[in-house]
Amino acid sequence: MKRILFFLILASFLVCCGANVGWSEEILLHNPVEKSLLIFPDGQAFIQERWQVSFQPGTNRFIWQRPRAETVDNFGLQVEGGELQNLIHQLDGLSSTILIEAEEETTGEIIFLWPEPELRVDFTYQVVWEKGANLPQVGLWITIRETGSSSYPLMKVEVLGKVFNLQIEPQGEKRFFFGLIEVKEAEKLIKYETVQSQAQLFWKLHLPLTYLLPAKVEYFEKEKDQVTFLGEGRLTGEERVLELPLGEAADIILEETIVQQEKQDRVYSKTGEEVLYDTLETKVYRLENRAEEAKKVIVYDRVGSSFEIISSSVSPKMERFDLISFEVEFSPQEKKEITFSVRGKNLTRGWILD
Repeated sequence: MKRILFFLILASFLVCCGANVGWSEEILLHNPVEKSLLIFPDGQAFIQERWQVSFQPGTNRFIWQRPRAETVDNFGLQVEGGELQNLIHQLDGLSSTILIEAEEETTGEIIFLWPEPELRVDFTYQVVWEKGANLPQVGLWITIRETGSSSYPLMKVEVLGKVFNLQIEPQGEKRFFFGLIEVKEAEKLIKYETVQSQAQLFWKLHLPLTYLLPAKVEYFEKEKDQVTFLGEGRLTGEERVLELPLGEAADIILEETIVQQEKQDRVYSKTGEEVLYDTLETKVYRLENRAEEAKKVIVYDRVGSSFEIISSSVSPKMERFDLISFEVEFSPQEKKEITFSVRGKNLTRGWILD
């Protein structure tokens, strides 16, 4: 009986000792080696903390004091130099226990990342096109607003591959210039809607995909030392090409004339009523550029469905089944005439061209 009792005590001792084999002491994380603010292209702001730690062979236990209770549901954790085994949050407090396995004694890092909902980030493009220049200049400004009661002492701010050093006070605001954005292509064009009899001027810009952001856009025209504000708009960040509307273009004149409308191959009902027919139709567009500079104009015209193009002095494009467009380039004060002929097929009423 004494031998059995001895072995039970010995076994209990070994189990208790074995439970502690490979476990290091609990270490409280304090004084991160780096704390920075990361701004992502969608405008979200995240805080990143980097902690340099020493790992011992086996399981290492660290305690992290979370900045706020809600961080539990929405934060990232990365380990360098070891492997994350478990993460335990104390829901009645702000501490979290991190268990990290290491194969050998080494120095590593623990990196935390969490959203900062009290920071609001806005992007603003400023587009300035100087008269006579082939391409405009596009500058990007970034505004960070603190909407709560937190302060951010001088810290590193990373955004779109660049690093800035900023300090933000509670309810404070920082606006800074990110830099000039390369414009790959740009053109000024006019869209003429025949239904509205109105020409609208647009600037069309191609920016690198990296800088297609949800942003406010302000556009200006520059002539010598004078800069004129033309308008503003908003982008969703999903546009592949930026088209900036600048209002009515009064120096483009368009006149439309139907010069032919003829019915063919008519089909009649027993009562003599016309029920089906084909058509031959021709329309002439007379355009004039009254400006002292070259212009590119895209004309949009509604058409009926079910037709084929017989001839055209330009290459029309089908935008929809009932909408065509064609593009015309003008020299200063140039006039042009465009002729467009179609054959309507199996019509029951009306015409293809109006």
